[in-house]
Amino acid sequence: MSRIFATGMVYVKVVGLTGGIGAGKTETAGILRKLGAEVLSADHLAHETYLPGTAGWSEIVEEFGQQVLTSGGEIDRNTLGTVVFQNPSKRERLNAIVHPRTRELIAERLRRLRDEGCRVAIVEVALLVEAIRMDVAWTKLIDEIWVVVAPENAVVERSMSRGGLDVEAVKARVQAQATNDERREIADVVIENGGNLELLTKRVQNLWWERLAT
Repeated sequence: MSRIFATGMVYVKVVGLTGGIGAGKTETAGILRKLGAEVLSADHLAHETYLPGTAGWSEIVEEFGQQVLTSGGEIDRNTLGTVVFQNPSKRERLNAIVHPRTRELIAERLRRLRDEGCRVAIVEVALLVEAIRMDVAWTKLIDEIWVVVAPENAVVERSMSRGGLDVEAVKARVQAQATNDERREIADVVIENGGNLELLTKRVQNLWWERLAT
């Protein structure tokens, strides 16, 4: 168990929460927040790594060209996403630019939470498997890895209803990410989310009291 965020005899218990598109990891994070955890979104922090004027912005523009910029000079996430989903090598290059910077931002936020007396922090990372493969230092940030998985039909239905994607677009994103089997390999906890929000809430609440409540 990592104790790099320890202070005296008290430390922040850090859970890395991951899952594919439509699996329900964001809903799980929301439940944990209501139970008292602080939640950090790697996706939101990743946006900070390529704001205009940053080194990450410069590298992305150099790698992918002006086509990925909006008229205002910001990275157009939809355009960039389309490019990398269609090309595994470009996706790996983008991850190499963004993941290390995101990890450093998360480490900074966790140190701040430790200083504020936080006891449980959830780091929501959609591409945690990919991040660990690229940079094993991610494991130093995390005490436990929780993986949320769901059947394909549930993933497609949720993604289409929430993200405005069609079936082919959803499947393309699923195929571009790690498989559930690969996520299970690194998991300390697997949360099966094939049902409704009420069932998910009960499962997460039980895990909270079993593993995180102090």
